[in-house]
Amino acid sequence: MHGPSVIQILLSVIALFAIYNIFTRTAARRMGIMFAAVWFAGALGFLFFVWFPNYATVVSQKIGVGRGVDAALYISVALLFFIVLRILIRLERQEDIMTRLVTEIALLNAEEKKEDLV
Repeated sequence: MHGPSVIQILLSVIALFAIYNIFTRTAARRMGIMFAAVWFAGALGFLFFVWFPNYATVVSQKIGVGRGVDAALYISVALLFFIVLRILIRLERQEDIMTRLVTEIALLNAEEKKEDLV
């Protein structure tokens, strides 16, 4: 039997780094428990399929995709699309808040200058 491949080691290090970040951010209360649980489960699933790739093929064939790598790629693209969409929505919300704040500050400054002139 062969030892672990370079890609298995590399992907495992990346997954373990992600798990470490999940725990440190959760401990610092910068990530909610449910959000952390979802990411943790995803990282564990990722590690499972890295070390047991044959199961990825079995699962992918059950959902109608030929190879495990293809299914992983399809799922990854869909997840990345969803994550980018969420980030864009949050960014728009932040821009709206900033616009309202800047407008309010400008109006307050204009009122102060008006009072100073009187």
